[in-house]
Amino acid sequence: MGYRPALDGLRAFAVIAVVLFHATSSYSWQYKGGFLGVDVFFVISGCLITLLLLAEHERTHTVSLPAFYGRRALRLLPALVLTIVWVGVAIEVTGWRGGQSYVKSAVEALFYVANWASLQGAKSPLGYLTHTWSLSIEEQFYLIWPGVLLLLLRRRVSRRHLLAGVTALIALVVVVRAAGWLAVGGVAHYRFFYLSTVTRADCILVGVALGIAVTDDRLRARLRWADSTAVAAAAAGALVLVTFTTRVVSGWYYLGGATVVALLAAVLVAHGLSRDSGPVASVLAWKPLVHVGRRSYGLYLVHLPLIVFLSRANNEWVHARGSVFVLAAIVASLVAAEASWTLVERPFLLLKDRRLEPPRADVVPVRDEQPWVAPAGVVPSGEAAR
Repeated sequence: MGYRPALDGLRAFAVIAVVLFHATSSYSWQYKGGFLGVDVFFVISGCLITLLLLAEHERTHTVSLPAFYGRRALRLLPALVLTIVWVGVAIEVTGWRGGQSYVKSAVEALFYVANWASLQGAKSPLGYLTHTWSLSIEEQFYLIWPGVLLLLLRRRVSRRHLLAGVTALIALVVVVRAAGWLAVGGVAHYRFFYLSTVTRADCILVGVALGIAVTDDRLRARLRWADSTAVAAAAAGALVLVTFTTRVVSGWYYLGGATVVALLAAVLVAHGLSRDSGPVASVLAWKPLVHVGRRSYGLYLVHLPLIVFLSRANNEWVHARGSVFVLAAIVASLVAAEASWTLVERPFLLLKDRRLEPPRADVVPVRDEQPWVAPAGVVPSGEAAR
Protein backbone atom coordinates (compact mmCIF):
# COMPACT_ATOMS: atom_id res chain seq x y z
CA MET A 1 0.00 0.00 0.00
CA GLY A 2 1.66 3.16 -1.21
CA TYR A 3 2.66 5.97 1.08
CA ARG A 4 0.62 9.19 0.73
CA PRO A 5 2.96 12.15 1.26
CA ALA A 6 0.10 14.66 0.95
CA LEU A 7 -1.31 13.45 4.26
CA ASP A 8 1.98 14.18 5.99
CA GLY A 9 1.93 17.59 4.36
CA LEU A 10 -1.50 18.16 5.85
CA ARG A 11 -0.17 17.02 9.23
CA ALA A 12 2.62 19.57 8.89
CA PHE A 13 0.17 22.42 8.38
CA ALA A 14 -1.85 21.20 11.37
CA VAL A 15 1.08 20.94 13.77
CA ILE A 16 2.57 24.26 12.63
CA ALA A 17 -0.78 25.90 13.39
CA VAL A 18 -0.74 24.43 16.92
CA VAL A 19 2.87 25.48 17.52
CA LEU A 20 2.07 29.04 16.42
CA PHE A 21 -1.03 29.02 18.62
CA HIS A 22 1.06 28.32 21.70
CA ALA A 23 4.19 30.29 20.72
CA THR A 24 2.28 33.50 20.06
CA SER A 25 -0.06 33.25 23.04
CA SER A 26 1.86 35.80 25.14
CA TYR A 27 2.51 38.41 22.48
CA SER A 28 0.59 41.18 20.73
CA TRP A 29 0.06 39.15 17.57
CA GLN A 30 -1.66 35.89 18.43
CA TYR A 31 -2.64 33.07 16.12
CA LYS A 32 -5.70 32.34 18.21
CA GLY A 33 -7.29 29.83 15.86
CA GLY A 34 -4.23 27.62 15.59
CA PHE A 35 -5.82 25.18 18.02
CA LEU A 36 -7.93 23.96 15.08
CA GLY A 37 -4.89 22.01 13.94
CA VAL A 38 -5.90 19.43 16.56
CA ASP A 39 -9.23 18.95 14.76
CA VAL A 40 -7.32 18.18 11.55
CA PHE A 41 -5.27 15.57 13.43
CA PHE A 42 -8.47 14.01 14.74
CA VAL A 43 -9.89 13.66 11.23
CA ILE A 44 -6.70 12.14 9.85
CA SER A 45 -6.43 9.66 12.73
CA GLY A 46 -10.08 8.61 12.54
CA CYS A 47 -9.80 8.00 8.80
CA LEU A 48 -6.50 6.15 8.69
CA ILE A 49 -7.15 3.96 11.72
CA THR A 50 -10.49 2.95 10.20
CA LEU A 51 -8.84 2.18 6.86
CA LEU A 52 -6.23 0.01 8.55
CA LEU A 53 -8.83 -1.91 10.53
CA LEU A 54 -11.11 -2.47 7.52
CA ALA A 55 -8.21 -3.57 5.33
CA GLU A 56 -7.01 -6.09 7.91
CA HIS A 57 -10.51 -7.48 8.35
CA GLU A 58 -11.05 -7.91 4.62
CA ARG A 59 -7.75 -9.75 4.25
CA THR A 60 -7.98 -11.97 7.33
CA HIS A 61 -11.71 -11.90 8.23
CA THR A 62 -10.78 -10.58 11.66
CA VAL A 63 -8.83 -7.85 13.43
CA SER A 64 -6.09 -8.79 15.86
CA LEU A 65 -6.74 -6.40 18.72
CA PRO A 66 -3.55 -7.38 20.61
CA ALA A 67 -1.48 -6.65 17.50
CA PHE A 68 -3.35 -3.39 16.93
CA TYR A 69 -2.68 -2.17 20.45
CA GLY A 70 0.90 -3.38 20.23
CA ARG A 71 1.39 -1.26 17.12
CA ARG A 72 -0.20 1.75 18.79
CA ALA A 73 2.01 1.32 21.86
CA LEU A 74 5.20 1.10 19.80
CA ARG A 75 4.17 4.15 17.81
CA LEU A 76 2.98 6.40 20.62
CA LEU A 77 4.57 5.48 23.95
CA PRO A 78 8.34 5.78 23.29
CA ALA A 79 8.21 9.46 22.29
CA LEU A 80 5.72 10.23 25.06
CA VAL A 81 7.92 8.58 27.69
CA LEU A 82 10.96 10.43 26.34
CA THR A 83 9.12 13.75 26.61
CA ILE A 84 7.94 13.03 30.13
CA VAL A 85 11.48 12.13 31.20
CA TRP A 86 13.28 15.14 29.73
CA VAL A 87 10.64 17.57 30.96
CA GLY A 88 10.92 16.10 34.46
CA VAL A 89 14.71 16.45 34.37
CA ALA A 90 14.42 20.04 33.09
CA ILE A 91 12.02 20.92 35.91
CA GLU A 92 14.44 19.56 38.52
CA VAL A 93 17.38 21.42 36.97
CA THR A 94 15.63 24.78 36.56
CA GLY A 95 13.22 24.61 39.47
CA TRP A 96 10.55 26.03 37.14
CA ARG A 97 7.51 24.09 38.23
CA GLY A 98 4.02 24.52 36.88
CA GLY A 99 0.63 23.10 37.68
CA GLN A 100 0.09 20.18 40.03
CA SER A 101 2.65 17.57 41.05
CA TYR A 102 4.62 16.64 37.93
CA VAL A 103 4.50 12.95 38.82
CA LYS A 104 0.70 13.11 38.90
CA SER A 105 0.64 14.91 35.55
CA ALA A 106 2.97 12.32 34.05
CA VAL A 107 0.80 9.43 35.23
CA GLU A 108 -2.34 11.07 33.84
CA ALA A 109 -0.64 11.65 30.50
CA LEU A 110 0.72 8.08 30.35
CA PHE A 111 -2.69 6.59 31.10
CA TYR A 112 -4.37 8.90 28.58
CA VAL A 113 -6.79 10.62 30.91
CA ALA A 114 -5.20 14.06 30.59
CA ASN A 115 -8.30 15.66 29.09
CA TRP A 116 -10.48 14.66 32.04
CA ALA A 117 -7.73 15.50 34.53
CA SER A 118 -7.46 18.96 32.97
CA LEU A 119 -11.08 19.60 33.87
CA GLN A 120 -10.35 19.17 37.56
CA GLY A 121 -9.44 22.20 39.64
CA ALA A 122 -7.07 24.78 38.17
CA LYS A 123 -7.13 25.91 34.56
CA SER A 124 -3.92 24.08 33.60
CA PRO A 125 -3.27 21.47 36.31
CA LEU A 126 -1.03 19.38 34.04
CA GLY A 127 1.38 22.26 33.51
CA TYR A 128 4.01 21.31 30.93
CA LEU A 129 1.92 18.32 29.82
CA THR A 130 -1.35 20.21 29.33
CA HIS A 131 -1.30 19.55 25.59
CA THR A 132 -1.51 15.78 26.07
CA TRP A 133 -5.30 16.18 26.42
CA SER A 134 -5.69 15.64 22.66
CA LEU A 135 -3.58 12.47 22.74
CA SER A 136 -5.85 11.17 25.49
CA ILE A 137 -8.95 11.71 23.38
CA GLU A 138 -7.36 9.85 20.47
CA GLU A 139 -6.30 6.97 22.70
CA GLN A 140 -9.81 6.72 24.15
CA PHE A 141 -11.02 6.44 20.56
CA TYR A 142 -8.44 3.69 19.92
CA LEU A 143 -9.70 1.79 22.97
CA ILE A 144 -13.35 1.83 21.85
CA TRP A 145 -13.57 1.90 18.06
CA PRO A 146 -11.56 -1.21 17.01
CA GLY A 147 -13.60 -3.55 19.21
CA VAL A 148 -16.90 -1.97 18.18
CA LEU A 149 -15.98 -2.13 14.50
CA LEU A 150 -14.87 -5.76 14.77
CA LEU A 151 -18.17 -6.68 16.44
CA LEU A 152 -20.17 -4.94 13.71
CA LEU A 153 -18.14 -6.55 10.94
CA ARG A 154 -18.65 -9.98 12.48
CA ARG A 155 -22.37 -9.30 12.24
CA ARG A 156 -21.81 -8.55 8.53
CA VAL A 157 -22.96 -4.95 8.78
CA SER A 158 -22.50 -3.35 5.36
CA ARG A 159 -20.35 -0.30 4.67
CA ARG A 160 -23.44 1.78 3.97
CA HIS A 161 -25.03 0.84 7.27
CA LEU A 162 -21.75 1.52 9.07
CA LEU A 163 -21.62 4.94 7.46
CA ALA A 164 -25.23 5.64 8.36
CA GLY A 165 -24.56 4.75 11.99
CA VAL A 166 -21.44 6.92 12.21
CA THR A 167 -23.27 9.81 10.54
CA ALA A 168 -26.05 9.51 13.10
CA LEU A 169 -23.46 9.64 15.91
CA ILE A 170 -21.93 12.78 14.41
CA ALA A 171 -25.36 14.41 14.32
CA LEU A 172 -26.00 13.35 17.92
CA VAL A 173 -22.71 14.89 19.10
CA VAL A 174 -23.50 18.14 17.29
CA VAL A 175 -26.97 18.36 18.84
CA VAL A 176 -25.87 17.40 22.37
CA ARG A 177 -22.92 19.80 22.35
CA ALA A 178 -24.99 22.70 20.99
CA ALA A 179 -27.81 22.04 23.46
CA GLY A 180 -25.37 21.85 26.36
CA TRP A 181 -23.60 25.03 25.27
CA LEU A 182 -26.85 26.95 25.06
CA ALA A 183 -28.20 25.50 28.30
CA VAL A 184 -25.26 26.47 30.51
CA GLY A 185 -24.17 29.69 28.80
CA GLY A 186 -21.22 28.03 27.15
CA VAL A 187 -18.50 30.69 27.32
CA ALA A 188 -18.23 30.38 31.09
CA HIS A 189 -17.87 26.60 30.78
CA TYR A 190 -16.02 26.39 27.47
CA ARG A 191 -13.25 24.20 28.90
CA PHE A 192 -15.63 21.26 29.34
CA PHE A 193 -16.80 21.49 25.74
CA TYR A 194 -13.22 21.92 24.54
CA LEU A 195 -11.72 19.02 26.52
CA SER A 196 -14.51 16.46 26.87
CA THR A 197 -14.17 13.31 24.79
CA VAL A 198 -17.89 13.36 24.01
CA THR A 199 -18.03 16.94 22.79
CA ARG A 200 -14.93 16.50 20.61
CA ALA A 201 -15.95 13.15 19.16
CA ASP A 202 -17.48 14.53 15.96
CA CYS A 203 -14.08 15.42 14.47
CA ILE A 204 -12.76 11.87 14.86
CA LEU A 205 -16.08 10.44 13.67
CA VAL A 206 -15.94 12.53 10.49
CA GLY A 207 -12.60 10.85 9.79
CA VAL A 208 -14.14 7.45 10.57
CA ALA A 209 -16.96 8.16 8.13
CA LEU A 210 -14.47 9.04 5.40
CA GLY A 211 -12.48 5.88 6.09
CA ILE A 212 -15.62 3.80 5.68
CA ALA A 213 -16.76 5.60 2.55
CA VAL A 214 -13.54 5.18 0.57
CA THR A 215 -13.65 1.38 0.98
CA ASP A 216 -16.99 1.01 -0.81
CA ASP A 217 -17.26 1.53 -4.58
CA ARG A 218 -20.66 3.19 -4.52
CA LEU A 219 -19.88 5.39 -1.54
CA ARG A 220 -16.50 6.32 -2.96
CA ALA A 221 -18.08 7.30 -6.26
CA ARG A 222 -20.11 9.91 -4.40
CA LEU A 223 -16.87 11.47 -3.19
CA ARG A 224 -15.43 12.06 -6.66
CA TRP A 225 -16.07 15.77 -6.26
CA ALA A 226 -13.32 15.83 -3.63
CA ASP A 227 -10.83 14.93 -6.38
CA SER A 228 -11.36 18.39 -7.86
CA THR A 229 -8.51 20.82 -7.39
CA ALA A 230 -11.00 23.69 -7.13
CA VAL A 231 -12.91 21.98 -4.33
CA ALA A 232 -9.73 21.09 -2.43
CA ALA A 233 -8.35 24.62 -2.83
CA ALA A 234 -11.63 26.09 -1.60
CA ALA A 235 -11.59 23.78 1.43
CA ALA A 236 -7.98 24.71 2.21
CA GLY A 237 -8.71 28.42 1.87
CA ALA A 238 -11.77 28.17 4.08
CA LEU A 239 -9.84 26.20 6.69
CA VAL A 240 -7.05 28.79 6.81
CA LEU A 241 -9.58 31.62 7.02
CA VAL A 242 -11.37 29.94 9.91
CA THR A 243 -8.11 29.67 11.87
CA PHE A 244 -7.76 33.47 11.70
CA THR A 245 -11.31 34.18 12.80
CA THR A 246 -12.03 31.55 15.47
CA ARG A 247 -11.19 31.63 19.15
CA VAL A 248 -11.30 28.88 21.77
CA VAL A 249 -14.37 30.57 23.24
CA SER A 250 -16.14 31.24 19.93
CA GLY A 251 -19.73 30.13 20.33
CA TRP A 252 -20.18 29.19 16.66
CA TYR A 253 -17.42 26.58 17.01
CA TYR A 254 -19.42 24.67 19.64
CA LEU A 255 -22.72 25.18 17.83
CA GLY A 256 -21.65 23.12 14.83
CA GLY A 257 -18.52 24.92 13.71
CA ALA A 258 -16.21 22.13 14.88
CA THR A 259 -18.00 19.75 12.54
CA VAL A 260 -17.63 22.21 9.68
CA VAL A 261 -13.88 22.39 10.36
CA ALA A 262 -13.72 18.58 10.41
CA LEU A 263 -15.59 18.36 7.09
CA LEU A 264 -13.18 20.85 5.48
CA ALA A 265 -10.27 18.75 6.75
CA ALA A 266 -11.97 15.60 5.46
CA VAL A 267 -12.15 17.10 1.96
CA LEU A 268 -8.38 17.61 2.04
CA VAL A 269 -7.78 14.10 3.39
CA ALA A 270 -9.98 12.64 0.64
CA HIS A 271 -8.12 14.71 -1.94
CA GLY A 272 -4.78 13.52 -0.59
CA LEU A 273 -5.92 9.90 -0.72
CA SER A 274 -7.06 10.12 -4.34
CA ARG A 275 -4.65 12.54 -6.04
CA ASP A 276 -0.93 12.30 -6.70
CA SER A 277 -0.80 15.45 -8.80
CA GLY A 278 -2.44 18.84 -9.13
CA PRO A 279 -1.72 22.13 -7.34
CA VAL A 280 -3.17 21.23 -3.93
CA ALA A 281 -1.71 17.72 -3.84
CA SER A 282 1.67 19.07 -4.98
CA VAL A 283 1.75 21.70 -2.24
CA LEU A 284 0.83 19.13 0.41
CA ALA A 285 3.46 16.75 -0.96
CA TRP A 286 6.22 19.39 -0.89
CA LYS A 287 9.24 17.65 0.63
CA PRO A 288 9.94 20.11 3.49
CA LEU A 289 6.30 19.88 4.57
CA VAL A 290 6.32 16.10 4.34
CA HIS A 291 9.52 16.04 6.39
CA VAL A 292 7.85 18.06 9.14
CA GLY A 293 4.64 16.04 8.87
CA ARG A 294 6.42 12.75 9.42
CA ARG A 295 7.78 14.21 12.64
CA SER A 296 4.51 15.88 13.64
CA TYR A 297 3.84 13.57 16.59
CA GLY A 298 7.20 14.30 18.19
CA LEU A 299 6.88 17.98 17.32
CA TYR A 300 3.48 18.11 19.00
CA LEU A 301 4.88 16.46 22.13
CA VAL A 302 7.95 18.64 22.57
CA HIS A 303 6.73 22.06 21.45
CA LEU A 304 4.63 23.15 24.44
CA PRO A 305 7.15 22.24 27.19
CA LEU A 306 9.90 23.92 25.17
CA ILE A 307 7.81 27.05 24.64
CA VAL A 308 7.06 27.28 28.37
CA PHE A 309 10.72 26.81 29.35
CA LEU A 310 11.89 29.29 26.71
CA SER A 311 9.26 31.79 27.80
CA ARG A 312 10.47 31.58 31.41
CA ALA A 313 14.07 32.04 30.26
CA ASN A 314 13.10 34.93 28.01
CA ASN A 315 11.20 36.71 30.77
CA GLU A 316 13.99 36.30 33.31
CA TRP A 317 17.15 36.69 31.24
CA VAL A 318 16.90 37.47 27.54
CA HIS A 319 13.85 39.72 27.05
CA ALA A 320 13.73 39.05 23.30
CA ARG A 321 11.06 40.63 21.14
CA GLY A 322 7.98 38.56 20.44
CA SER A 323 8.88 37.74 16.84
CA VAL A 324 12.38 36.64 17.86
CA PHE A 325 10.98 34.46 20.62
CA VAL A 326 8.44 32.82 18.31
CA LEU A 327 11.13 32.04 15.73
CA ALA A 328 13.43 30.63 18.43
CA ALA A 329 10.59 28.49 19.81
CA ILE A 330 9.80 27.07 16.36
CA VAL A 331 13.45 26.29 15.60
CA ALA A 332 14.02 24.68 19.00
CA SER A 333 10.87 22.59 18.62
CA LEU A 334 11.88 21.40 15.15
CA VAL A 335 15.35 20.42 16.38
CA ALA A 336 13.92 18.54 19.37
CA ALA A 337 11.38 16.79 17.16
CA GLU A 338 14.15 15.70 14.79
CA ALA A 339 16.06 14.23 17.71
CA SER A 340 12.94 12.43 18.93
CA TRP A 341 12.32 11.00 15.45
CA THR A 342 15.89 9.86 14.88
CA LEU A 343 16.71 8.48 18.31
CA VAL A 344 13.39 7.04 19.45
CA GLU A 345 10.42 7.11 17.07
CA ARG A 346 11.96 5.69 13.92
CA PRO A 347 13.71 2.73 15.62
CA PHE A 348 10.43 1.73 17.27
CA LEU A 349 8.54 2.19 13.99
CA LEU A 350 10.94 -0.23 12.33
CA LEU A 351 10.39 -2.68 15.17
CA LYS A 352 6.63 -2.28 14.79
CA ASP A 353 6.79 -2.91 11.06
CA ARG A 354 8.93 -6.01 11.50
CA ARG A 355 6.99 -7.57 14.36
CA LEU A 356 3.38 -6.45 14.31
CA GLU A 357 2.43 -5.02 10.93
CA PRO A 358 -0.34 -7.13 9.32
CA PRO A 359 0.26 -8.62 5.86
CA ARG A 360 -0.70 -6.29 3.05
CA ALA A 361 -2.51 -6.73 -0.22
CA ASP A 362 -3.65 -4.44 -3.03
CA VAL A 363 -7.11 -5.89 -3.48
CA VAL A 364 -9.62 -5.37 -0.70
CA PRO A 365 -12.87 -7.24 -1.36
CA VAL A 366 -15.92 -5.34 -0.19
CA ARG A 367 -18.55 -7.68 1.14
CA ASP A 368 -21.73 -7.76 -0.94
CA GLU A 369 -20.10 -5.45 -3.51
CA GLN A 370 -17.68 -5.70 -6.39
CA PRO A 371 -14.08 -6.03 -5.19
CA TRP A 372 -12.53 -2.68 -4.44
CA VAL A 373 -9.04 -2.31 -5.91
CA ALA A 374 -7.25 0.08 -3.63
CA PRO A 375 -5.76 3.04 -5.47
CA ALA A 376 -2.11 3.34 -4.53
CA GLY A 377 -1.92 4.28 -0.90
CA VAL A 378 -5.63 4.56 -0.09
CA VAL A 379 -5.11 1.92 2.56
CA PRO A 380 -2.15 3.44 4.40
CA SER A 381 0.91 1.87 5.84
CA GLY A 382 0.88 1.44 9.58
CA GLU A 383 3.31 4.31 10.10
CA ALA A 384 0.87 6.68 8.43
CA ALA A 385 -1.73 6.14 11.12
CA ARG A 386 -0.28 8.78 13.40
